[in-house]
Amino acid sequence: MPFENCLPESYVDNVPTPLQWVPQWVDASFNATDPKHTFRVTMWGNVKGTFTNVTLPPSDSPDWKDPTKTDGKILDEPEPDVPNPKLTTLHTKIEVLTYEPWSENTNFCNTSLVNASCPLAPVFVEANSRYACPIVTPAQRPASGCAVRLLDSVLNEC
Repeated sequence: MPFENCLPESYVDNVPTPLQWVPQWVDASFNATDPKHTFRVTMWGNVKGTFTNVTLPPSDSPDWKDPTKTDGKILDEPEPDVPNPKLTTLHTKIEVLTYEPWSENTNFCNTSLVNASCPLAPVFVEANSRYACPIVTPAQRPASGCAVRLLDSVLNEC
């Protein structure tokens, strides 16, 4: 399924690479028979970059499994001691043709992340190992009957 990373290119392509979760595969399903008409997007991805400009340890370092070593890992609260701490969030927006039935910001670590937890380190796997990667899956119910009919129509035509 086509998708795009919503981070600006100036952030994604910055050198050194800033800390980010990079989606690599995306799948979507729509349940037209369930009265809730749940539309689920599943994204497999990986962690890339650093929060601070440091040299990260090699892939076989025990630091990646140590929750007290946080360089190169996504944290729930990256700066908990600042006056206005922020959470790591996932911004999800669904677009169907020219219509946007849903957009939401969720807590990445406590709401969106499915098969892992924060601090989230990179997974060092082969390039095509989708199922070894962390999964993010925001599920939602379209806000209107129009959106449900449109999604049902589009998905049944594929």
